[in-house]
Amino acid sequence: MSQINRTDPSGARGDLPSIADLSLPDDHINRQLAVRIEPDGVGVVGRFTVRPSMWGAGSSRPRLSILAMAIDGLAGQLPSPVRIPTIDLRAQYLSEPPSEGAVQITGRPLRVGRRLIVSEFEARDAAGIVFGRAMTTMSNNHHHGYVPDDDVEPAIRIPSFDRLLDWREVDERSLDLDPTPQIWNGVIQTPHGGAQMLFCELAAEHLTGHGRAAVDIDIRFLQPGEVGPLRATATPVGTIGGLDVFRVDLTDTGAGGTLVAAVTIMSRPLEAHA
Repeated sequence: MSQINRTDPSGARGDLPSIADLSLPDDHINRQLAVRIEPDGVGVVGRFTVRPSMWGAGSSRPRLSILAMAIDGLAGQLPSPVRIPTIDLRAQYLSEPPSEGAVQITGRPLRVGRRLIVSEFEARDAAGIVFGRAMTTMSNNHHHGYVPDDDVEPAIRIPSFDRLLDWREVDERSLDLDPTPQIWNGVIQTPHGGAQMLFCELAAEHLTGHGRAAVDIDIRFLQPGEVGPLRATATPVGTIGGLDVFRVDLTDTGAGGTLVAAVTIMSRPLEAHA
């Protein structure tokens, strides 16, 4: 994967599309997720299709970070497009998610303040059963330079969201991630928040040997990861209610190790989701 060109002092993003360009390359993480967004007069409804490329390693279960990724994009549409950036997001699986097929996410703003917007989301499968929920806090900054692409379906499909991220092992607790055009959010000059969540889920899984499935992710975005590589370091915290709890620190190694996001992940054995 190509690296982002950071040599231009004007802030140009190399081969990335400009903010004003509403089209994204087919292998961009947003295009691959392909969420259709529709305001419904009260909030927003998002629809996408769960595919095998979204499954976790060794399972037929979509990663929780993929659902969180979709919700992150929808949160920016409340109460109307486009608000940035996300401050925090917590997503949970309430029951077994669908392995494939249609998913509908409904979002409602709970509080629209001068500085912050708090919203709630429910995810339903094709039968209308709620299997996931989330809460988000967005900064109430209206952005005029970007609106969602109406033509969301890409011409090509990647085989794995896991491998869309250009990550590598550092040690038994840590992974490094190179910012690439496929995950870059040019609107706020940082890797896509959904990519950061997926990367942290991978780091927690790496620590435990790929034998667990995340059921709760809580991420606090602290500042942009502008330089890179980003490093996700997972630490076991304890157990609660049969769930193992991990803290994942996401740092920007190219910027002196500054903390980009603080993440808490709860998981249980993968076989519990067979």
